[in-house]
Amino acid sequence: MDVVNGFLGLCGTKGPAQHMTLQCFYERQPTKVGWMIDNEELPKEFMVDETSGTLPGRMNHGLTLDHFSLKKFPGPEDGNFIAVATVIKELIENAVDDATMIRKE
Repeated sequence: MDVVNGFLGLCGTKGPAQHMTLQCFYERQPTKVGWMIDNEELPKEFMVDETSGTLPGRMNHGLTLDHFSLKKFPGPEDGNFIAVATVIKELIENAVDDATMIRKE
């Protein structure tokens, strides 16, 4: 927990990271971990569940995917792709707004 608190301290309200916005994503489907070691008998597990994949006080987003699918989307019409793309678009728009505000200060 000290690592998390230290990281959140870096993203505080002062200094160069004061305008940093963090978004957290986590899987909502268990993963076939046995696939990695060629043992299909192992039960499905969460590798990045909500507890380990989120930060307190930050926006958190659960994706209806398993761990291996978190970075793969079937296409731009996929609901998980749309969720991630929307967050990225908002981060970019906010970064541009923040940069404009900082330049005016």
